[in-house]
Amino acid sequence: ACAGMTVLGGLRKAEVGISTCLGVIGIGGQGHLAIQLGKAMGAKVVAMDIDAVKLSMAKELGADLAYDVSKSDDLPELMALDMDVVMVTAPSDEAHSLALLVVAYGGVISLCAVPGGETPISMTLCGFKGVRLLAQAVATRKDLADILELAAQGKVSCEVEARSLDAGPDSIKALREGKVVGRVVFVP
Repeated sequence: ACAGMTVLGGLRKAEVGISTCLGVIGIGGQGHLAIQLGKAMGAKVVAMDIDAVKLSMAKELGADLAYDVSKSDDLPELMALDMDVVMVTAPSDEAHSLALLVVAYGGVISLCAVPGGETPISMTLCGFKGVRLLAQAVATRKDLADILELAAQGKVSCEVEARSLDAGPDSIKALREGKVVGRVVFVP
């Protein structure tokens, strides 16, 4: 619910719809839901991550394009895609810096994850590119009701891995290292 409603609210605030080119940086718990929701809203979706497994999942979920952003050779191609909206779902400085590079002039960066400390997004570059920043840490009751309805209709599903409570410390470490695909649910 949390990841889905946060992403749904962010996509709505960014006015994602038919003909929008949506970039999703970070194909984890929020990102894999953003792909599905973006497609349901009629957007062309570009997935960006550094993990081949997550990029493969992104294609399976409907992403039109998937890029390994650890390869700097793809940067000119990504910049040429003219992404109207770039949703950042990875809490890293690199993800935030990438968003500003690949968003179109006059586009929107939707921040669904932020790094610890200050974001590296330059307000000067935002001004020169005419970029609008949207922070999305919380969502509304309507977003919650709608994401649950979409899930009930089978239009969005969450990749979930069940783990025992004993696996908590290892799971937190895996999350920090970006090795979790989707969400982890602890069961007693």
